[in-house]
Amino acid sequence: MAADKLRQVFSPRDEKLFPLQVGEVHVRQGDPVEAGTLLMTLKTATGKTLAMRSPLAGKIAVLAAGAGDSLASPRALVSINEEVAAAAESQPEPKPEPQPTPSPGPAEAPRASSPDAPANAPTAAAPSAEKPKRSLRKPLIAAATVAAIAAAGYALVENNRPREIRSTASATRTTPTERPTTATGTGAAVARPSVQQPKTYSGPLSRAVMKQRDVSATGLGWRDDGGFTGHGSIRVDFPNGRMEQCAAVLISNRYVAVTRYCAELNLRSHSKQDGMKITFETYRPVTTSDGRGGRQDIRGFWRVWRISASAMHFWPRPVDGAESLIALVELAEPAPSEIGSAGFWRFTEKSPPPFAILRNQSFLEPEKYFYRGVGCRYWMSKPSDFPTSTKPPLLRIDPDCEEAKELTSGTLRVPYTDGNTYFTGFYFSQRPQGQEQVTLAATFSKADDAILSGGKKDDLPPGYVTLTVSGRLEKSRGTGILLSNPCTSEREFVLIASDRSKREKRQWEYRLRPGATSWADMSLDSRYESFGLNQAGSSRSAGTERIKFKGSNYNLVPFDNKADVSIMATASCN
Repeated sequence: MAADKLRQVFSPRDEKLFPLQVGEVHVRQGDPVEAGTLLMTLKTATGKTLAMRSPLAGKIAVLAAGAGDSLASPRALVSINEEVAAAAESQPEPKPEPQPTPSPGPAEAPRASSPDAPANAPTAAAPSAEKPKRSLRKPLIAAATVAAIAAAGYALVENNRPREIRSTASATRTTPTERPTTATGTGAAVARPSVQQPKTYSGPLSRAVMKQRDVSATGLGWRDDGGFTGHGSIRVDFPNGRMEQCAAVLISNRYVAVTRYCAELNLRSHSKQDGMKITFETYRPVTTSDGRGGRQDIRGFWRVWRISASAMHFWPRPVDGAESLIALVELAEPAPSEIGSAGFWRFTEKSPPPFAILRNQSFLEPEKYFYRGVGCRYWMSKPSDFPTSTKPPLLRIDPDCEEAKELTSGTLRVPYTDGNTYFTGFYFSQRPQGQEQVTLAATFSKADDAILSGGKKDDLPPGYVTLTVSGRLEKSRGTGILLSNPCTSEREFVLIASDRSKREKRQWEYRLRPGATSWADMSLDSRYESFGLNQAGSSRSAGTERIKFKGSNYNLVPFDNKADVSIMATASCN
């Protein structure tokens, strides 16, 4: 007869190696392993990669770390059920923990796919396939009891045995020696049917495991996440005047990714809508020279793009045997290269990042959301849910992540081992009647991976249905001016335009109420070659120049007046 012993595999004990970052995780809970099986790789601050291997044969019981986790000090990372003889009367002496083997590069090529990199960002290179040199020291492992693991905070695999219950069909109480009378008058034993308890997921994406993930090195809540390349929104204008907006991400100069449920348009057959208009809207900061050969953002000023779409494609049936989360919006004309296109990554249960970043877009407060996101823990939405590659995984955002309650919907990003974050799905919040707000997120399935890859290559997978729309944006004669005021009091903006000779000038003043975003009703026709714009009373700052008008000097940000270009200025509340 055999019994299982739970043994822990620890990170290195040498404090000089820390902090460490978990690279690729090569096993999942329940996987059988042999002595020498690669469990995961660890990266040192100096760039060295440590290969962490199993010192014994058994089955993975607990993964207490995942790809991207930061380790500030030594701790157990994996627990393995080792099958041993049950007749042993005494426990052997604990043996030293295995030490990962250092190597100059990543240990082995990961089985999990690398993310698709943004078009205007460095490509996230897949880890090298070079194998590490094996250490001459044989890895050893420390024996540990279940109680010690529980005390250390590591989740245990639940033993889901069916429990027996007594039948309650009869109203007659009986003693243990009595037998109820049956219809035939003979005694019969009371049946004890077995009832299988609902299975509870306890793998890497369970609440218990994800709560243990170390995020101390990165922190949660509002955090810098850089400008989200290609991030924007889809605006749908219906013929009856109704308007809907959905979070969206530009993945190529032709296609924009949205959820298939955007504006409740989830179609199952081809359709054409005359008078409907679909528009992709996005913005990026206006930049100026930093005086050192580089560029810097001009705070409060944004270049806005609004691009008409001609169609929207849905996949109502499985792709590669999986259901899809996303639909693709096809643009009527190529998106400008200045916008850039986003990379994406479909992570799996095998290597879930320790936290996710919720992103949003706001034309009222662009600066608040363009550079930052909200980092939160996450896990499977229900204890009974098991992740599968055939459906987009539905996740629950940690309800203790208070900052997430400020957001209602948007895009989801996760960190990869290259230090960058990548587009991986969408989130939304709901508040059931009489209950607290719940934030859920859906991430990509195998189908979404195929659809996004097809959009990148302009070769969509078959099986889609198309909504064709006829509405388009009207062409403008000059630059459009969008003003936003996130402050609690009224703000005033000044615009001065001039012709080519600089002799003819005209000034506009525009007052904007608090909490408002509005297109300025000023007509910059082609006779004005350039203009300057800023909040009234602004001082000299990066990107401004002094413009004189009727004896007064104004510090304005200069622009060329171009058709079908829009500039947004946001008021400073200081």
